[in-house]
Amino acid sequence: MLQRNITGYALTVQPPDGSHRDPFDLAPDEEIDYPDPIAGCAAIPPGPDPEPEPDPKPAAKPAAKTSKPAATADGGDPA
Repeated sequence: MLQRNITGYALTVQPPDGSHRDPFDLAPDEEIDYPDPIAGCAAIPPGPDPEPEPDPKPAAKPAAKTSKPAATADGGDPA
């Protein structure tokens, strides 16, 4: 369970009796994935994995200008 220390103070977490885990300190606003609820911490609901940022797009190339030969009114040769 992902939890965050919301007290504004450092906490010393004492694992439950019979646990093989050692006590540890938890800094203010620090997040930890810990199986037991910790007093002074709020559970952080699981959310979707953040998507990686897309690669920056290259600058748009200006449209190439194409010149077309002028057409004559009667569709004949412009020369």
